[in-house]
Amino acid sequence: MQAAGFYALNVILGLLLPVVLAVEAALPWWTGLIGGLALLGVAFQIATCRHPNPTLRPAGFDRQGRRHPPHWHCEDCGRTWRGTRPRS
Repeated sequence: MQAAGFYALNVILGLLLPVVLAVEAALPWWTGLIGGLALLGVAFQIATCRHPNPTLRPAGFDRQGRRHPPHWHCEDCGRTWRGTRPRS
């Protein structure tokens, strides 16, 4: 995990932790545990992959014959997004 990921994780936990603690005070203990774990999972997901080495995949066709435009793909997290090439 990169330094920016740690910073984002700290900001998210710092902002939302008081909310989780306030809800935990009003509800049974196990709801606070579930909420805290969910918060930690979301914060970790946001802070993990920053797509250090995405690859540009060319346009092509799928098995049904539909055309797909070029798109970027991150091997680390599996995310894809529309491919746009910078003009030179």
